[in-house]
Amino acid sequence: MCYFNGIRVTKDEYIRLLNLEKSLAHLEHLLRPVQDAFAFQESIILKANSTKTDFDLVGMEWGFLPKHVKNRAEADRFRKGYKNAEGKFIKYDTQNAKGEELLYKGKMYREAALTNRCLLLISVYEEWRHLPKIGAKGQALTTTESYPYCVYIKDKPYILVAAIYNTWTDRETGEMIDTYSLITTAANPLMKIIHNKKERMPTILTEELAWEWLFGELSEERITQIATFQFPYEQMRIYTLDKNFKTSADPLKYVKQPRVPEVIIDGVIYDEPPEGIACEDEALPGLTLF
Repeated sequence: MCYFNGIRVTKDEYIRLLNLEKSLAHLEHLLRPVQDAFAFQESIILKANSTKTDFDLVGMEWGFLPKHVKNRAEADRFRKGYKNAEGKFIKYDTQNAKGEELLYKGKMYREAALTNRCLLLISVYEEWRHLPKIGAKGQALTTTESYPYCVYIKDKPYILVAAIYNTWTDRETGEMIDTYSLITTAANPLMKIIHNKKERMPTILTEELAWEWLFGELSEERITQIATFQFPYEQMRIYTLDKNFKTSADPLKYVKQPRVPEVIIDGVIYDEPPEGIACEDEALPGLTLF
């Protein structure tokens, strides 16, 4: 899950985290039509400074690289997979890390969760909903079809996602690169309907929790509490995209999917393109995937 995401910015806009503002202009090179986790590109990250009194907006490579990876060749094998001596295919997907396992499953993420916490800055993200295919006689089949959704927070221009990073060093060239993994948690009621195959979602934080994650002196218990936080689904909204949104000229354009039922929880309809988007022929103004 969470293998594509987007950000809504222009070089003249600012993002606010409580009382701090930072210009995004110097990261304009990161604003690309689609960011695919499997391309291991850079994302815009909020990173605390050395004294934890302020933060910087920096680019970090999506796909956490641990210290034992020696060089770029090993990094490619680590991320894209390889066959070991016994012919078994080995691959590590470190774009996402489960919040409930950060400190307790293996050692890869533990140190980063304790000391190198950061925030991924996005405005939307994309997720896939799996629904039964419909047969010629109108019956539901056992096979499924997937439909992409755009997920955003209603009346808010940005999303802050808990993440961790490691400053990885290429031992051959000496190059030092910050690499990160975003944190995921169990899906809230809305995302259980949308991401209904794995029932996970990014650990989206409120501004208060984001501040604590970035600057707080946290116990292990508190780290896990924040890493597994479920953002209130009542504040989230969704809408369907073109199935080929990744290669579309307008990746975030609303495209109505006739076979997809509306998502209704306690009488509230959550299918709601942002204001001004009436049909599939109109583009979302000011939204750009990176």
